[in-house]
Amino acid sequence: ESSNWQEKAKAGLEAEACKQNFNDGCNREQGIWYHHEVADMLLLCGLVGRTNGVGFSKDYWGRLESMIEFIGAMANVNMSVPMIGDSDDAVIVRFVPDEGFSVYQSLLATGAVLFKRADFAQKAVFLMTKAVGF
Repeated sequence: ESSNWQEKAKAGLEAEACKQNFNDGCNREQGIWYHHEVADMLLLCGLVGRTNGVGFSKDYWGRLESMIEFIGAMANVNMSVPMIGDSDDAVIVRFVPDEGFSVYQSLLATGAVLFKRADFAQKAVFLMTKAVGF
């Protein structure tokens, strides 16, 4: 029964990824902090699936890409984003223990590699060099 559950879970996640996030990448909850959490969850599920031979649809990956693009559009040069909505300060992915870690910069850098997006890389690198004083 496991393979059946896996298919149902994957189909449900793919459907909700598109239902719960607008085409322009904005999460329907419209809470900026939660936006990154949803993007991180979709990213992790997609990468774990890919690693295990379970592919997600083009629509799924496209919605994640648009969510990261939305983050890039909302963030200023200091990686500040308007704090619209509530926040629980949870962090799903944190591979860098540095005090100045930015969930938004992390998603932009990951999106740059995953989607081969130079614009994501430029913003992530600019923010990184600005943070360390280059």
